[in-house]
Amino acid sequence: METIGIALRQAPAASPGSRLFRILRAQNPFYLLSALCMLAGCWLLAGSVTGAEHAARLARVWTLSGLLNLYELLLVGLGVFLIRRGFERDGRMLLLLEMAFLADATNLHAEGWALGLGTGLAMSSAALALGATKAFIVVRGLGLRPSARALAAFAAAMIALLGAPGLLALMNRTGMTMELPIHGVWWLLSAAALAVFLLLRGQGAGQPALARLLGRALAGALLGSLLVHTVAASWVHAAGFRLSHLAPLMAALAVIALRMEPGRLFGQRGLKALRAGLAGAALLFGAAFPEALAADLPGLDGVTFSPLRGVLLALAAACLWDFLARRGWLRAAAAGLFFLAACAGHSVASDLETWLWLAGKVLPRTAGQWGAAALAAAFVLLAVGAARSLGRGKVPGGRER
Repeated sequence: METIGIALRQAPAASPGSRLFRILRAQNPFYLLSALCMLAGCWLLAGSVTGAEHAARLARVWTLSGLLNLYELLLVGLGVFLIRRGFERDGRMLLLLEMAFLADATNLHAEGWALGLGTGLAMSSAALALGATKAFIVVRGLGLRPSARALAAFAAAMIALLGAPGLLALMNRTGMTMELPIHGVWWLLSAAALAVFLLLRGQGAGQPALARLLGRALAGALLGSLLVHTVAASWVHAAGFRLSHLAPLMAALAVIALRMEPGRLFGQRGLKALRAGLAGAALLFGAAFPEALAADLPGLDGVTFSPLRGVLLALAAACLWDFLARRGWLRAAAAGLFFLAACAGHSVASDLETWLWLAGKVLPRTAGQWGAAALAAAFVLLAVGAARSLGRGKVPGGRER
């Protein structure tokens, strides 16, 4: 039997040009390149008038703001159109890119506040109105139904992002040292992050995947931009960065971890370690504050605000809230301990001084006083033991847990 050999011709190797063409056809990176060009153009043109006359800078900023908002409306409109036509991947990319511009990635709003309070207020008000318009186009165009809590979360983050530069500009005009106002903006950032977490918690149930993605992206973009602006404020105002600025953010993250449930990311032990670590970091950063971040509260003689005292009060409120929601006397004891520490003093030294003074007043000194204290402790411990026994409950069959 004869065998017939068939020569197989090897397929020609794809040229770099054809591979590039296939990548461009599959991925369509032109939207990302377009957004990067818009960002670069805004940064370069806004920076090109630095040091120029006020009128030239004002005209340039308003012109860039108008062009940017026109570009954003095109992004939103084209994104909604593509998704409705079935091109969800490209439309989703356009809407995600819009999140970055909505979060002031160009820094034009901060530039507006630098040009004057009136200009900053006008630009921020226009940004809020146009942001609401763009959100309305997306919601109506895609048939989404965001809850009132989700809308409140996004509005709070947007107002904090646009208002923080205005607050700093207003304080800077008074001639005061900017370290304390910048620390106040860190508290604003922490409150915004906590508010967004609490308002958005559980709001994704029943929503389509696209709505959940856009909501998370918008919240992350707004809070991330606020974080970047807050960090940069220390250098913009030549105030220097302090580790104590991180104390309120660590406290907010500790509260968020306190309200989280064990899941795939953190188990029961991991979540407990995360809560303790964040609370410890908040206390450590708060305790290392410079004197510039301590201020006497107006109308309250002798009461001084400090990062440490603010963190202690925040942790006390969080533990009390957790106790009211889940019970557990350990949470109540922690809330009381944090509150008493906040009342004792605004720094570690003043706290220790107060506790040592109380110990000298309260601790027994004579044998009779120690005997009375022992009798009182006997009754207290008996009551605690009874509460512990009754709190165990029983399993079916009448046995203890």
